[in-house]
Amino acid sequence: MTQPNQDNWQNKVKSNTLKMAYWTGAWLMTLALATFGPVFLWQQPTISHAATIVNLLVGIGMLVANHKHLQVQDELQQKIQLEAMALTLGVVVIVSMAYATIQGDQLLNVKDTLSNLMFIIGITYLIGVFMGRRKYQ
Repeated sequence: MTQPNQDNWQNKVKSNTLKMAYWTGAWLMTLALATFGPVFLWQQPTISHAATIVNLLVGIGMLVANHKHLQVQDELQQKIQLEAMALTLGVVVIVSMAYATIQGDQLLNVKDTLSNLMFIIGITYLIGVFMGRRKYQ
């Protein structure tokens, strides 16, 4: 790759990474608003529904930004991301089924299942990316 092409590619990666970060931040803010708005800011269900719809739309924007981010990465980075996502999907399916079994059998009173799963998703994905980078050093 010539230097101008390399610089162009690096600029695209940087630009798409920033766009993904902005969309992710916007999604987190709209999620917080939709979650905590009815508790602290308003009591009208119509506003809550609108906030949830906005969160869904911003989430779609975040998915598109993530897809574009993955498209401009090199093959190794794409492979690392794919392996991390596959690991995360597998862990989440297994853990969510365990949660369902525990709750269904009333073995434990597990609360905040969704927030626990979101934590597991984040940690598993980070571990998957870290392991992938170490594997391909």
